[in-house]
Amino acid sequence: MRKRAFIIFTLYLWGRVLYGLIFHPYRTLREINRHPILAPVLLTPFFSLIVLFFMGRIGAFLLDIHGVHRQLLAIILSSGLLSIAFWQVLLFYFLITLISAKRKEDYR
Repeated sequence: MRKRAFIIFTLYLWGRVLYGLIFHPYRTLREINRHPILAPVLLTPFFSLIVLFFMGRIGAFLLDIHGVHRQLLAIILSSGLLSIAFWQVLLFYFLITLISAKRKEDYR
């Protein structure tokens, strides 16, 4: 497979799994549980938390905002932080549930 085709295929697969994690997390995690090669996609929300943190730090360094604008920016960044963090916790909860269910099924 060509390098360009492989990159396009990887980006398509990553995007498809992320779309599934956003709109159908439980069904997509069952698919990831069956195909563990897709497991790194689960860390995408964690990477977005890191990016969000660095964007906030760079924004604080570059922009000197006072008053209402500063509070608005803080509300937007903190709501993004909390929503992404809760999404990551939900994904790991679903994954742990599916893995434990699979082990119980294999044990029987």
